[in-house]
Amino acid sequence: MRIVLAAALMLAQVSVASAQTTPPVEETPAPTPETSAPSTCAEFPQEPAAIDHTRANPTQMSAASTRQREWRARMNEVIECRRLYYNAAIAHFNEVNGAWSTQLDAFCARSNIRCAPQDRAQE
Repeated sequence: MRIVLAAALMLAQVSVASAQTTPPVEETPAPTPETSAPSTCAEFPQEPAAIDHTRANPTQMSAASTRQREWRARMNEVIECRRLYYNAAIAHFNEVNGAWSTQLDAFCARSNIRCAPQDRAQE
C-alpha cells in the first residue's frame, strides 16, 4: 500500500512540476551597434612635420600654422566620429547588461533563490 501511495504522490509531484515549467525560451541574439569605428570613421591624420622655429621666416611659419590648423580640424572630426561610436557601444553594452539583470532577477524570484552579486551587471 505504501508503494502505491508513494507512486501516486510522485506522479502528482511530477505533473505539478511539469505544469509549472515553461517551455525553454529561445534566445535571440541581441542587436549589435550598427556602425563600426574603422568602417565609418577616418583614420587619424599624420601630424604635420615640425619646423625649426628659430630659422623660419614669416611665410614658413604661416604655412606651418595653416597645416597645423588643418590637421587639428581633421583630428577633431575623427575624434568626434569615434566618440559617437564609443557612446553608442556603451549604450548597447548597458542595454544588454540591463536586460541580463532583469532576466537574472526574474529567474531568482521565480526560483526563490538569492543570486550572487558577481552575476549582476556592474553599471
